[in-house]
Amino acid sequence: MASYHFAGIGQEADLLDFANFVFSYSHRPHDFRKLLPKVYDQPAFAPLHAVAEENGRVRAMAALLPGTLRMMAGVSLKTGYVGTVSVHPYSRGEGHMKKLMLMLEDRAREEKMDVMLLGGRRQRYNYFGYERGGTALRFRISRDNVRHALKEAHAQDITFLPIEEASDTQIDEAYARYKTLSMVSERSRAAFPVILKSWEHKPLLVLENNLVQGYLTETPDGDIAEWAFFAECLPPVLKAWDGRKGGAGFFIRVSQHQVDIITLLGGIAEGFEVSDSAMIRPINWKKVLLAALRFKSSWYPMRDAKAVIDVAGEGRWLMKVLDGVSDVQETSDAADISLGGSQAVQLLFSPLSALQTQAACFANWLPLALDLPAADGF
Repeated sequence: MASYHFAGIGQEADLLDFANFVFSYSHRPHDFRKLLPKVYDQPAFAPLHAVAEENGRVRAMAALLPGTLRMMAGVSLKTGYVGTVSVHPYSRGEGHMKKLMLMLEDRAREEKMDVMLLGGRRQRYNYFGYERGGTALRFRISRDNVRHALKEAHAQDITFLPIEEASDTQIDEAYARYKTLSMVSERSRAAFPVILKSWEHKPLLVLENNLVQGYLTETPDGDIAEWAFFAECLPPVLKAWDGRKGGAGFFIRVSQHQVDIITLLGGIAEGFEVSDSAMIRPINWKKVLLAALRFKSSWYPMRDAKAVIDVAGEGRWLMKVLDGVSDVQETSDAADISLGGSQAVQLLFSPLSALQTQAACFANWLPLALDLPAADGF
């Protein structure tokens, strides 16, 4: 019979071997020490993992990485990102994942996390209350875009420096640019370079005339994922990146709240993609709704309105915006809309919300923003 518990310090090697085996067996060769050095190349990561063991051998595991999502000054959420969910191929169908996922949710509640997130197959995690949400955009930049829309941009002074070759002072300057971002997890200065390497991304400092303007991360496909540098540098950086790519074209990722950047890229790019960005499971619904509403009202002209939403099994809240001030309060008033948790996530946070008739209850508020950079995922 299997025993279920959180792993202890000293089990790190066994857990790493187990994750590498299961994912390599099911997909392609995996080396989690390289994929997620922020976790698996650090000491004492074992207690993050809930495990099922039989006769002293791991048969399944799932991990919960705590974090703090910084949305704007004074507005943040405690997050728990679920990852490395894995079951030995000989132990599938025995109910291990269900028990481990419930253990992670219990821990999230004990630690007063506001929202849980994960990346994974939708139907698999719908059973545990997760639904796809968040809005992310990717703009495609082609050689023709650079040749015509960016012909006046001066890229000759832009260079890219691998973070491993940068001085401490240069990394300090890049970290200062990171601190200006909103909708990003809190990262210590010491962990900053390691976190940026998640999922085999390559961090590069952006220099202009050898002065640090910020940084970006390059995906294995050569696209720009996370980035933070002065906005006026964007056209020359795009042009310089095109030169680095040899004119093959690339994508640059932008979050929903970066409205000025979206406007700029909308006048340059060949096209764009809009997608959801994570599976979301609110724990503290009131706090998540309030944070998301206040964050969007800080950068988008939201119309005055109010709506009462009832989320089955979670509660009923009055959401309102009045004279630019947003608020969320528990209420016993009649609901304008009643939804299950997954339906509520899809309506409130999915990029599809604007196409749903139910969105009319919320004036021009939707979709609310809830998006993490890939480097903060697990």
